[in-house]
Amino acid sequence: MFGQLGLGDRDDRFAPQAVTKWPAKARGVVTAVSAGRNYTCAVRGGALYCWGSNDYGQLGIGNLASGESPLGASELEPRAVSVPGRGAITAVATGWRHTCAVRGDALYCWGDNGSGQLGLGDSAQSMFMLPEREPRLVSLPGSGPVTAIAAGRAHTCAIRDGALYCWGENRDGQLGLADKANQSAPKAITLPGSGAVTSVVAGESHTCAIRGGTLYCWGEDVFGQLGPGRQPEGSAFRTVQLPGSGATTALAAGRSHTCAVRDQALYCWGNNFHGQLGLGDTNFHQAVRAVALPGSGPVTSLAAGESHTCAARGNTLYCWGRNDRGQLGAESITRYATPQAISLPGEGKVSALAIGVEGHTCAIRGGTLYCWGLNDYGQLGSGDDVTYDLPQEIGMPGRGEISMIAAGLLHTCAIRGDALFCWGRNDFGELGQGDTAFHVGPQSVNLAGSGKLSAVSTGWLHTCAIRGSALFCWGRNSYGQLGLGNQEDFTTPQQVKLPAGGTLSAVSAGGMHTCAIRDGALYCWGLNDYAQLGLGESGNRAMPQLVSSWPDRGAEAVTAVSSGYYHTCAIRGGKLYCWGASIYGQLGLGQTLESATPKQVNLPGSGAVQSVSTIADHTCAIRGGKLYCWGKNDYGQLGLGNFINRNTPQEVRLPGSGAVTIVAVGNGHTCAVRDGALYCWGRNDFGQLGLQRPLTPQPVKLP
Repeated sequence: MFGQLGLGDRDDRFAPQAVTKWPAKARGVVTAVSAGRNYTCAVRGGALYCWGSNDYGQLGIGNLASGESPLGASELEPRAVSVPGRGAITAVATGWRHTCAVRGDALYCWGDNGSGQLGLGDSAQSMFMLPEREPRLVSLPGSGPVTAIAAGRAHTCAIRDGALYCWGENRDGQLGLADKANQSAPKAITLPGSGAVTSVVAGESHTCAIRGGTLYCWGEDVFGQLGPGRQPEGSAFRTVQLPGSGATTALAAGRSHTCAVRDQALYCWGNNFHGQLGLGDTNFHQAVRAVALPGSGPVTSLAAGESHTCAARGNTLYCWGRNDRGQLGAESITRYATPQAISLPGEGKVSALAIGVEGHTCAIRGGTLYCWGLNDYGQLGSGDDVTYDLPQEIGMPGRGEISMIAAGLLHTCAIRGDALFCWGRNDFGELGQGDTAFHVGPQSVNLAGSGKLSAVSTGWLHTCAIRGSALFCWGRNSYGQLGLGNQEDFTTPQQVKLPAGGTLSAVSAGGMHTCAIRDGALYCWGLNDYAQLGLGESGNRAMPQLVSSWPDRGAEAVTAVSSGYYHTCAIRGGKLYCWGASIYGQLGLGQTLESATPKQVNLPGSGAVQSVSTIADHTCAIRGGKLYCWGKNDYGQLGLGNFINRNTPQEVRLPGSGAVTIVAVGNGHTCAVRDGALYCWGRNDFGQLGLQRPLTPQPVKLP
């Protein structure tokens, strides 16, 4: 809502997103991050950046343009914060509406100061507890480095020279002082025991710290967030007894719950209304309870949000608790009362993409093939007929790069090196195996001749491929879609006779028709009941026919073609043309009447149209690196956040930055690639999106 994710927009996300919109001068790795209430700050390369809500100046970016209410407008991308002094920023803490950071040996705070949480005392600038828009030096006793800071709703604590100091709101005793008066300047906090204070965390109105290896908590205890037992007579501090005998190595406080790590085990207590304690229920727990965290080894990181918790163990991140805004990153908005492994993005870019008509999706990433969704005929190639709602790595025979992937109604084909493989449903011989038995794993297809395999395309029940200068098709042929001059099905590849000469550059197998490009000319054949062949009339054709009725009679070459079920689109001379059925506006011409000949589609933007994809009743195209979709939208497949059909191109706003390079459409869902990352949206009844069903583009996490 406030841009607190730093992604350049205000949209919620249900899975981890890389923050990429850093200022041009940002360099180095991110070493610290702190999430406040509706805003975020992070340290990168020793510099501080903040983004999100700025209504109290908590971003620390100085005076803003007049008229912004009340202090400053939200920032949707990271903004550099100018912190005085020298050296790297070593720590940052965000409260509800105030921020503090350590640079060199000094502490600076800014933002809301209504309860004195900035620690500026009675200086002229802060005597009325007004917000501060820029970092202000906090006069902290001692001379050594500030080693830890914590910010609650409206109070702050810091450790310097092993001593603890707190200030700000104190109505619940969260400062640990003898009275409950607010404090506008740092006050030394005398914890029981001996030794240095090594850690401190702050919840909404409670505080916990470790001194000499012992954990103490104080402040509000309505939900048992201070832990079991009672504090000693006359003391504000409760000693929290954790199982085990080793040191407490990590500590986190949510709004009203607390967690700690001791002897490689995780313990949580306090408010559990949203399952934030990770105990498998939503019951009240004042007692310290062990959290069953999967894996082994030490917990290396721990953090608590308002009502959710996350911990890292080994190489895996786990999160649990409240999830109504997707804050767990679990690719859903389901509340989880036990730890859930979170799939973080890996390496490699998505280089190819294919969508099946009935509900499966495949992608190539880093040279590896992944498929997911409907699998009742083995169309995923996973070796079984089990439907998967998360991407599965597909073991491909042979050697060399997996360069192309195509998905039909219920079958899939891919090119690896110089070999073609197909798998899935085979009722009409669409796998090219000489039989009609379905296959749950990749099967080699024997294509005649020699030369490079340059293209493969799967129709609903037939398949075509280009090898060298020859085109081959096989499978169902009830409407002449194989282009062989007859209506006989073939279970092995058959060569299609196209006019001689020139380069055979592309083929697209649609529902029951096929189109191919040779020497810049477009040929189509097969079913033509809605004039999808573009010949000016609606009679079926069993042999390739030249498409010649273009609006302009120039000699521009056709460079791309996509055959849907009842309509076809092609790119010619950098312009997009569509024809055939337009029942749902899938031609993009502003009406729902069919066209028997190619008509130019008015796409926004400038430059050549780079690609087009259509398979059923909607169409998508890329121009100038931007994605546009139109047509049927009953499952939100247009990516516009609604279910309204559109008969003209609509821009689809994908997360991230950079150009959209690949798009593929299915029967009710769509996927696209931007900056090498895969996004899917629309229909998801078979898990074909690889995530929960969204109406706007969402990133798909491949293994």
